[in-house]
Amino acid sequence: MLAWVTREGANATPMGKGGEVVFVEHPERGWEIPGGHLEENETPEEALMRELLEETGLKGKVVRWNTTYYPEGWVAHVTVADAPLRQWSVGD
Repeated sequence: MLAWVTREGANATPMGKGGEVVFVEHPERGWEIPGGHLEENETPEEALMRELLEETGLKGKVVRWNTTYYPEGWVAHVTVADAPLRQWSVGD
């Protein structure tokens, strides 16, 4: 029997002008871009900001949506932050 997962996720790629990228280290999957599942009644933008703050302590805003794709049944919204990392602020 095959099950098709339909939960949505949002991932951020915070990038600086010099090409710096923020990654987080997951204990099982290794290095990856920050992100996670959308909670009930949460938009991809809201999930992205929440996950970015939870996983990195950074606050930011969506600058540009890069792509939406469907890996193995997931709906993933990925964005690139074009602002320099120094413009991001560390969360409380």
